[in-house]
Order: sequence, then structure tokens, then C-alpha cells
Amino acid sequence: SNNGTFALDSAATAAPALNVIDGADGFINATDLVTGPDGAAGANVNVTLPAGTVVNDVVTLTLTKPDGSQVTILHTVTGAEATGSAAIVNIPVGNLSPDGNYQLTATVTDGAGNVSPASPPANFAVDNTPPAALTGLTLPEGPLVNASENVDGIQAQVGVPASAQPGDV
Repeated sequence: SNNGTFALDSAATAAPALNVIDGADGFINATDLVTGPDGAAGANVNVTLPAGTVVNDVVTLTLTKPDGSQVTILHTVTGAEATGSAAIVNIPVGNLSPDGNYQLTATVTDGAGNVSPASPPANFAVDNTPPAALTGLTLPEGPLVNASENVDGIQAQVGVPASAQPGDV
């Protein structure tokens, strides 16, 4: 018989934490979709790695889309990330369609296959649809404004399109 020693690893790490960097205001729009560390366009997520995370552990992001379908994004932890206790993971732009409300969670799987509890969810909305053009602009003072009319500023009336949403500017 062959005798040997082995280590039994049956303990998962604690849950990671998430911060959707490009959706820090709760929204991701076309200007937020930057190039991630993998060179792909998308939204960057900062994953705070739990103590005990080591090189080659795998971060699994689970993205729930507005229709309830889920997408899984895998990221292998590097040495610098394990040392720094954080990883920047990119959600590819193709996974951020259609517009609507999204939810993101993360887990970390170690080399023995132990899976951490899921992170608290990070919720954000994707809005890549620009508002429609204004329907009209009028100056009650007319096309010419004299000095007395300009004393307290010029009033403008703007027609807002029917598709305008609260928060549009």
C-alpha cells in the first residue's frame, strides 16, 4: 500500500463584495461602457475578494437581466489581485442589453471547488437610449433681446418630448 498525507479543504471563503464602478450612480449609459482590463468594451465591476482568496481562484459574476435570464461571467484571480484583495471584472457590453433593471452577485470558487456564499446583490439600471430631440424652443422676447429685457436673464420655453423620463437633462 502507498501511504501519504493530504490536506482536506472543505471550507469555502466568506462572500465577496461588489461595486459596479461604471454604475456608481445606479445607471449605466453609453458613456459608462468603457474598455475593461480584458480590452473588451463593457462595465467594470470592483470585486472585493474575501480573505483566503489565492491565485487561480475563480470569481463568478451572475448577472440577472431585465427578463429574468442570467449570464455568468468567469474571472481567474491573478497574483496582484490576490495580494491586493480586489479584482476588476468587466461585464461585456453584449450582456448589457436591453435597457432595464439588472442585478449582479458574485461568488469565489477555490481550487478545491468550494464555493463562497454569494455577495449581497448590486442593482443597477442600463439606459443606452438617448432621449428624443426637443420639440421646440421659443423666446417670448422674440429673436432680438435688448438691454432692458436682458436685465434679469432671458426666459426660454422648451417643448419636452413625450419619451422624456425623470432625471433626463
